[in-house]
Amino acid sequence: MQINKINNLVYPEVYLSKTIQNVMASMPNISLKEPVKPCPPSHPLKPEKENDTSSFGCCSLFVIIGFVILISNWDKMKGEAFTIIPLLFLLGLVSIPLFFSLLTNGDGYEEKLAKYYEELRQLPQKEKEYESLLRNYEQAKQQYQQMYDELTSPPRLSEFRSKIIREEIKDLQPYLMNIEETDMVKKGASEKYFEGLLEHCFCDDWNYEIITDQKIPVGDTFYFPDIVLKSSNGLYIDIEIDEPYDASSGEPIHYITNGLSIDYKRNMYFQEHGWVVVRFAEKQICENPKACVEFLLQVETSILNMSFDNFCVPDDFLCPKWDEKQSHLWAYRRYRDSYFPTRKDFSID
Repeated sequence: MQINKINNLVYPEVYLSKTIQNVMASMPNISLKEPVKPCPPSHPLKPEKENDTSSFGCCSLFVIIGFVILISNWDKMKGEAFTIIPLLFLLGLVSIPLFFSLLTNGDGYEEKLAKYYEELRQLPQKEKEYESLLRNYEQAKQQYQQMYDELTSPPRLSEFRSKIIREEIKDLQPYLMNIEETDMVKKGASEKYFEGLLEHCFCDDWNYEIITDQKIPVGDTFYFPDIVLKSSNGLYIDIEIDEPYDASSGEPIHYITNGLSIDYKRNMYFQEHGWVVVRFAEKQICENPKACVEFLLQVETSILNMSFDNFCVPDDFLCPKWDEKQSHLWAYRRYRDSYFPTRKDFSID
């Protein structure tokens, strides 16, 4: 049985408060620095010789054509400065990129090539150093993982979370009001019997208080918990005893529809206000009341220790939930009479 599953289809049901759920997911701050895996050395890339023949060829062609035109028409233009000067200026512009192309063609290639051979020569040594770094990393990673697993082991996490939850709930003070005569709260025989059983079990234990005459204001209305078990640690447990139908009217109650209990909103309200809700089927209270008490103590212990690994419920104690149709059928067959004990059987001893 999973203790914190909202859509349980069996009794008993346990709904943990949002505070408890958050603490269950909390993790300690671990000041361990995870080792970083080294990067393997990369093989150097051999540089390629730059030879930009396209721009060099274009510039050379323009210069040659310009000089041919200049020489072939020199006699005609030597007396006309306005014709020679622009042509010389144009040839000068074309010659500038040609000049820089000649200067930069292959510039730095020898240095790049020398650097490549040097990196290639050093590559075996770098690979050996990488293998050594990798071995050290794997050892450090293993040590880190061992320490991390130890710090996040279930016992350490339970210890860490237990301290938090005890601090969180010790000051919980839900607003409770006394039930008045005008409230017309009707309690069934199974509820009164279980109240007496709890009071009998905890009569000499000052760590627990059984509250049966309180209500909780919710907007313009009230919630009336069947029984409230309050522990000295500040934990409030709303104990609900669910019957399949109303004994007087036969109307279905506490049934599930579309996989959800019709008490879903009520359960959520208690959860959001720091309560734990435990729901038993009336049949469980009637047939195995002491197992219900033991279950409540197991819930409290698991919460305070923040460990649910050993939380278990015998299969023969579980009771399937019912839908509306089943409730109608049981009301017609007076199903509650089949497990409800007689008054003399309703004894605490």
